[in-house]
Amino acid sequence: MTHALRIVVVGSSTAAGQGAEPPERAWAHRYSEHLKALHPESEVVNLALGGLQTFHLMPTGHRPPPARPLPDPERNISKALTFRPNAILVQTPSNDAAANYGASEQLANFDLLLKHALQQGVPVWFFGPQPRNFLPEQRRIQRELRQAMQARYGPLFIDVWDALADADDGLLPECDSGDGAHLNNEGHARILAAVLRADILGALSRADQAPDYWTSRVPVLAEWAKHRPKTRHPRASLQRLQAWARLVRLPNLLIMVLALALPYWAVLRPAIERSGAKPALEAFPFIVLSLATVLTAAAGYVLNDYHDRTLDALNRPHRVVIGRWLSLKQARRLYGMLLLLALLSGIGLSLLLSNGLLAAVFVGASLLLSLYAWRLKCTPLAGNASVALLCGLTPLLPWIAERPHQESLASSSTGQMALTWLGVYALFAFLTNLWREQVKDLEDAAGDAAGGCQTLPVRLGIAAAQRVAVGTGLLLSALAGGLLGWQAETGATVTALAAGVIGVGLPSAMLVGLLYRASERRHFSQVSFGIKMLMLTGLLALLLIK
Repeated sequence: MTHALRIVVVGSSTAAGQGAEPPERAWAHRYSEHLKALHPESEVVNLALGGLQTFHLMPTGHRPPPARPLPDPERNISKALTFRPNAILVQTPSNDAAANYGASEQLANFDLLLKHALQQGVPVWFFGPQPRNFLPEQRRIQRELRQAMQARYGPLFIDVWDALADADDGLLPECDSGDGAHLNNEGHARILAAVLRADILGALSRADQAPDYWTSRVPVLAEWAKHRPKTRHPRASLQRLQAWARLVRLPNLLIMVLALALPYWAVLRPAIERSGAKPALEAFPFIVLSLATVLTAAAGYVLNDYHDRTLDALNRPHRVVIGRWLSLKQARRLYGMLLLLALLSGIGLSLLLSNGLLAAVFVGASLLLSLYAWRLKCTPLAGNASVALLCGLTPLLPWIAERPHQESLASSSTGQMALTWLGVYALFAFLTNLWREQVKDLEDAAGDAAGGCQTLPVRLGIAAAQRVAVGTGLLLSALAGGLLGWQAETGATVTALAAGVIGVGLPSAMLVGLLYRASERRHFSQVSFGIKMLMLTGLLALLLIK
């Protein structure tokens, strides 16, 4: 095995290892040792607990029918997905039948588990029912369930019945730990043999190479695919386009282009032309610069969503793209394509302008985005700061591209003023993005905590992280007020000052007030959206008041 795997087991007493002596003889523990022998970093995370039924494994928030148990948030499918597993094994062999839940009711629960996990690109293997010294009606339920699961789940079904059942569909004495229900070491060994025959590792490898692997082999998935809206349907096509736009954060990319264009064409380029020099960034090079910038950002967004698909399923389940509209393999290919195009654009522009620093900037930005998605996102402040730093760099990219004119700009009063305003744009982009990242962490605190992501709200608590975010907002408001005061003293027009107050001053102060009073997730979501709008209005307002 070339890479480590993480398998999560959920279920009841057999999965938990009851009956095995010593506990290391339980099938799940022995399967973990088998995986570690193939790759030392592989692991089996076992969440099973004796007495659980299929209803206990339902997603958090699921509302069961009357007289049925609620999901167990510490041992259910939602918890299993927080470990970002390669696969999940579900083993509830007999407790549902013991409670006289029929086969159809159990199948409905299994279907829901499968749908919920596959939305995040994680396949689920279901163990079939196990024989138990039941009453006749309960044995009938078990036989009916086994037959239905075989027909419904195909290669995702692990059949253990024949290895454990006697002629009367009771538990074989040689597999019985002594109570007619739980397995001894021999029984666990036969379960392990069935798991190995299922060839989970091989199936995962093959599925990674074929996007329709499961749909073409699992009957229930083929059935669901027939009833899935075809992408040719206008509504389905629109939904797919919306999903792709969400994946690459299209509004953010448009704001990014504005953050490049406004400072350059309205501030830096006029200063270069007034100095008598010829700007390096004509229309075509500027288009290439914009393209390299948005492609780098889009690649970063795709990689971030790929790594965070489990957290996103907890924080924004209705906005998940990877695993629902895009397979994991397709997401990796898309990231690779965007990254390649971004680097080619950045290096090509560097060669066109004979400016090696540009190539280094785009390579460095791509590496930082990779590090953010892999590690920094789930750290206090470091992830926020890295994203904000890259956003603050965006307005400065034309200045880096105009490297031959940097000294002449710095030596003239007109050039110095242009560079000052360029710095204002960069500082505004840095602070607004830092603020929004902090608010988004507050918005996602519950899901991040469940997924083990140690952001500032998870590490210090909501109240402390909220005070930090309010402080960042106050800093932005104070800088906006200082800028407007400076402009008033230097003779700015009433129209320009009004634009600054309406576009930056008032919105930032109002958002600070809303954030200070926020107490629910929806409040943080509203503030986050407001900050995004502030980014847009602020860019336009700065253009007017400069």
